[in-house]
Amino acid sequence: MSSRHLIMAVMLAVTLSAGCNLKVNQLNKRLDRWRSMQSKQADPEKLYEFARESLLFFLKNPALQRTKEAVISQQERINYHRKLTQMQMYLMSYHARKATEAVEGPSPDWELGRLEWGKADAVANGKVPDHPTTYLMVHIQEGYDKLVEQLVLHPEEYDQMARDFPGVMQALREMSRFKYLEAVNLLARDQRELAIEVYIKVFTRDTENFPIADRVVRDFTGQGIRELIFRRFYKERYRQSFENDRMDIYSAAATQIAQIAQDQGEAAADSMIFEVMTNVGESFQISVEQAMNFYYVVRSVQDGNLPEYLRLYRHQVLQGQKPLRAPFAE
Repeated sequence: MSSRHLIMAVMLAVTLSAGCNLKVNQLNKRLDRWRSMQSKQADPEKLYEFARESLLFFLKNPALQRTKEAVISQQERINYHRKLTQMQMYLMSYHARKATEAVEGPSPDWELGRLEWGKADAVANGKVPDHPTTYLMVHIQEGYDKLVEQLVLHPEEYDQMARDFPGVMQALREMSRFKYLEAVNLLARDQRELAIEVYIKVFTRDTENFPIADRVVRDFTGQGIRELIFRRFYKERYRQSFENDRMDIYSAAATQIAQIAQDQGEAAADSMIFEVMTNVGESFQISVEQAMNFYYVVRSVQDGNLPEYLRLYRHQVLQGQKPLRAPFAE
C-alpha cells in the first residue's frame, strides 16, 4: 500500500471513529438534557417529544446497538438501556393518561381510549408507538398484562423493580386506571364475563381501584383477583407440562412401532400394539388405555383423519381425563 493510500485509510478510520464517538456524546447530552428538563418541570408535551426522539435515536443507531458497527460494549449498552428506561416510562404514562382522559369526560371516546392504551402497552413491550424499530428496549418489554401478573406471582420483586426503574409503578397504575374504567363500563352494559376478565387485569398495587375490582370479582366468582391469577398460572403451567409429556408419550410409542415395522414388517407392528402401549404406559406411569388414547388421537390429528367418535372426545383425551374404553375401535 502506498503512503498516500495509507494516509487516506488512517484519515477515514479517524473520521469514522469520530463519527461514532459523536453518537455516544449526543446520547450522553440527551440524557443530561432530560434530567435538566425534568428538574425544571418542562412542558409535558415537550418532555414527551424529547423522550420519544431520544429513544428513537438510541434504538435506530447501529453504532449504539448490537451490530458490527457498535462502538460501545454490551455492558455499556445495557447501562444506556437502564438510563433510558425513565424516558420509556414517561411515554408509557403519557399514553396511559391520554387513554384515561379520553373516557372520563362527559362524552367518553372508548375507541380513542383503547388506541392510546394500546400505545402505552406498546411502550411496555419495549417499542416506540407508531415508529417500528429493529431493536427494542430490553429491561421493560413484557407488556402490561405480563408485568402485573409477574408482580402478583412474585410480589417480592416489587421493591427492586421500583428501585431499578423509577416511574414504572406509576405508569402501571395509570394503565390500571383505564382497565378499571373499562371493566366498569362493560359491567354497566351487562357484559359481565368480559368485565370480569378486564377487572382481573387491574394492578394489585393500584390502591385506588384494585380493592373495588377485587371485591367485584370475588362477588361474581367466589375468588379474589390474586387467587384467580395464581390458579390460571398453575393451570397453564400444568397444561404446558402435560402437552410436553403427551408428545413424549406419542414419540416413544411411534418410535417403537416404527422400529418393529422396519425389523419385522407392518403386520408384526400391528400385532404388537398392545405390548408397545403397555411398555410406554409403564415408562410414563399411565394406564395402557391412556397410552393408546394419546397415540391414536395425536397420530390422527397429525394425519388429519381423526375419526368422528374421537373428534367428539379429543379434548378430554388430550387433557388427560378419563380414557375412552375402546380408543382405536372403528
